[in-house]
Parts: sequence; C-alpha cells; structure tokens
Amino acid sequence: MEGALKLGTVRLLDYVNDLVDFVKTLDEPPIIGGVSMGGLLAQLVAARIENKGVLLLSPAPAWGMFPFYPSMLRTFYKHFLQWGFWRKPLYPHWEEFRWSVVNEQTEEKAKEFFYSLKLESGRATWIWASGSLIRSDHPGLMWMQSPPPSSSSAAPKTASSPHA
Repeated sequence: MEGALKLGTVRLLDYVNDLVDFVKTLDEPPIIGGVSMGGLLAQLVAARIENKGVLLLSPAPAWGMFPFYPSMLRTFYKHFLQWGFWRKPLYPHWEEFRWSVVNEQTEEKAKEFFYSLKLESGRATWIWASGSLIRSDHPGLMWMQSPPPSSSSAAPKTASSPHA
C-alpha cells in the first residue's frame, strides 16, 4: 500500500528520467514503444536518448494539444471528480475502460487486459491534463516561469520554446 500511495505523486518526468536511466543500461539502442500515457512517455524518452525507432499507439496528447474531447472526458471524468486526485494513485474504472479502450474486444479479452492494468500517478495525470508538463516540470524551459529575456539579451532561446 505504501508503494501505491507514493505512486500518486510521481511526475511525468520522474517516469521519463527512470526510463532514460534504464535505457542507458542497455547494450544497444532500443525501439521505444508506448500506448496512451506510455506513448507520451516514449516520445519524451526518445527525444533524450539514441534509439532505433519509436512505436506509438494512441499516445496521450503532448503539451499544447487539446486533450479534452468528449471521449477523453468520458474516459477520465471519474478521476477528475475525485478530490485531490493529483496526489493519489489512480485506479482504472472498468466501465470507462471497456467503452473507450477495449470496445472492439470480446468480454473475456477485455477483462484479461483490464486486470493486467497497473495504478497510475494522479500527479502525472494532472500534469498531462493541465498542460503543466512544460510549465513546471521541464528543467530546460524555465523561461516560462520568469519574464522572457529582452531582445537585446544574449541569452539563447531553447529549441522547445513555442516562441523561438
């Protein structure tokens, strides 16, 4: 239970840093893959390390992309209605998962997949949903938290800046 409670406060970039550290232990560059939130993580990891390729299946929207389509709201609304979800582990909900993820699978296959799911970090979900991945968790983009350099400043802009 203690591990589950700690998971609730893990940031997206905590996941990314752990994955990057793991990939660095491999003998050769991997093919990086991910589904949903894992697809977003795969993109962030691939941007940091050498890889042979990236396979993404329905990746969660990255910062700057609108994530709240009706289908996404229906899938995640129970999490968002849980007060303080950003500091708790999130458990999957069968009805929403069945409707949004495994709606083309047999009941047996859908349940097999559902029961293999793990807890998710409420904080990581909040970071994704609020778009604060870049604003508060990306160490290379602190320019968004302070006034931008003046035009006469010699400070370079980062390549990731939407204003670059």
